[in-house]
Amino acid sequence: MTPLILVVDDEPQIQNLLELMLKEKGYMTEKCATGEIAMKMMEEIEFNLVILDLNLPGVNGFEVSEYIQENHRNTPIIFITGSKGAEAISLESDCRNRSDMKLLYKPIDIQLLYSTLDTLIQTSLAKGKRS
Repeated sequence: MTPLILVVDDEPQIQNLLELMLKEKGYMTEKCATGEIAMKMMEEIEFNLVILDLNLPGVNGFEVSEYIQENHRNTPIIFITGSKGAEAISLESDCRNRSDMKLLYKPIDIQLLYSTLDTLIQTSLAKGKRS
């Protein structure tokens, strides 16, 4: 079965671009614009990976990631952001020490996205997530 990825970004252009890039690589996608919707979707659907914008309205990417770590521990996260502020730099440092989280900066490098996806999807599958 094809891995399923949730794309969470409040910019429709980014959602559509990521969806296109993921489909070209052979992944299935679902997408949403808010952290609240993402958490509701994760209660109903088991995702192999989440691509998560940090700067979401309402429930932000950090809060969604806490929810994922508490409730969907084996679901890896690729954080995306256009900001290189202190929070992103701190998160980037944290991600270096983890095999289930990575941070990519916008504009997204397609080859880096693909290699990161491949690595994290394999981690997800190895932990018993659906494929």
